[in-house]
Amino acid sequence: MGFDIINIDYPLWDNRATNFFIYLKTFNFIETYRASHPGVSLMWVGGGAIEIFSRLYEHFFQALPVINEYIIFPWRSLFIKLALVFSILFVYLLAAFLISRIFNKKSAVLFFIFLSLEPYVLAHDRIFHLEGLLTAFIFVSGLFSMYFWKKKELKYLVFAAIFASFSFLTKTTGIFAFLFFFLCAVVMFNHEKKILFRKTLAVFLGFVFLFCFFVFMFFPAMWVSPLDILSRMFLGNLSLLETGHSQYFLGNWSDNPGLLFYPLVFLFKSSPILTFWVFGFLAYVLWKLGVVKRTHKFSRKNLKEKVLIILFVLFYVVEISLSPKKVPRYILPIYPPLLLLMSISFVEIYEKCKNLKKYIVIFMFLAVLSLVLTVHKTFPDFLAYTNPVLGGMKKADYYIGNKHFGFGLREVADYMNKKPYANEIKLIFDGDGSIGPFFLGMSRNSTYIYRDHISTADYFLLPYYLLDTDAMYLEYKKDFVLEKVFNVNSYPYWYLFRNVRIE
Repeated sequence: MGFDIINIDYPLWDNRATNFFIYLKTFNFIETYRASHPGVSLMWVGGGAIEIFSRLYEHFFQALPVINEYIIFPWRSLFIKLALVFSILFVYLLAAFLISRIFNKKSAVLFFIFLSLEPYVLAHDRIFHLEGLLTAFIFVSGLFSMYFWKKKELKYLVFAAIFASFSFLTKTTGIFAFLFFFLCAVVMFNHEKKILFRKTLAVFLGFVFLFCFFVFMFFPAMWVSPLDILSRMFLGNLSLLETGHSQYFLGNWSDNPGLLFYPLVFLFKSSPILTFWVFGFLAYVLWKLGVVKRTHKFSRKNLKEKVLIILFVLFYVVEISLSPKKVPRYILPIYPPLLLLMSISFVEIYEKCKNLKKYIVIFMFLAVLSLVLTVHKTFPDFLAYTNPVLGGMKKADYYIGNKHFGFGLREVADYMNKKPYANEIKLIFDGDGSIGPFFLGMSRNSTYIYRDHISTADYFLLPYYLLDTDAMYLEYKKDFVLEKVFNVNSYPYWYLFRNVRIE
């Protein structure tokens, strides 16, 4: 994991996580506030891994590691990502346990298999960024909330609050986990039993208190000035909401792609099996609603829990759609609940259709096999995955774009490193942090470099979608000639241009 990809925001979060622990050790707690996200959970996990790696390196080599050193960096990156992956794995194992209790063991096993092989989920679970942790925390908090209202046991209330606080500390959109607890109370309410207002109010207040307590406990900046930190988080997120985010959509760049953006992202980023299941499930629900309207009968088995999972997906999509800032990865938290519903439905079909069990098993085997083959074919560029049924990256280019997030750059770096005097090569690239640690030469970001440095550069690297729009490249185009095109998932993506003065 540390040797194949550096997501474009990796250097940013590496710096934040490193500084987080520096300020923690020096008791400068207020400075542990690094961003309005606020990304605290990621900094605890990543910063802790960095700290352990540094201490181990110092113990064995009697020196502190040089962060961007060509040999050291991949191992350091691997250490960070392993900490992140094992944290996410632990959370999903908890989720599988809860699923086995709320539904059944077959659904739990099937869910875990599908989740582990869903390409877009896998992509974000193995990079140093927020969405992987956020998705795991929100999902398991939702399951604990559901299970608490089913069992009414205090320990599940505490765990629901803990993971809701972790969700919020990872990213402010994680406040959804906090609100979902109250939605569970409404849906899971048993109308056949007399409601005890005081007892329910006590539960609500207890959950709010626990949520606030854990947010305060795990965010050191809160120990110093909680109101100021909350104000900075609010104002920071408000400014992000107002500015939007440049995104390629339906053939044009837009700061607010609109309501169709996330549905299209889901279609292009999901596996074929999940895509087909969603359409089949929607058709089934519409048909079932028609049947219920006529017969007034509906299967009661785990009905409330299924309704909650559906509401989880719908309300989360609404939450992220309200903001003009829309980024494909923001949709990631809807994948676990959808994969859970898919697993439950397959198990129910298997148990109801006794004469077709053999064929259902064969179908499930083929579905899992197709996912395994997809993962094998896409490795290591999972972030570039697009649904092959919809035309892959070629079709996705028009509908949602193929904006790079660091994928494919290890291959470019390996190619450059084989050149004579590779350590003296000067490369211009907008996003040098994603290639620099793999590259023996010098990489510079075209966004910040001085113009007189362009003509003296040896190489210029561009993604295909900037060939006609990058101002720097267009201005100095006459000085460069195309040397090689690098494919990502069989799609021509990176264009490497050589300075004409180089033989």
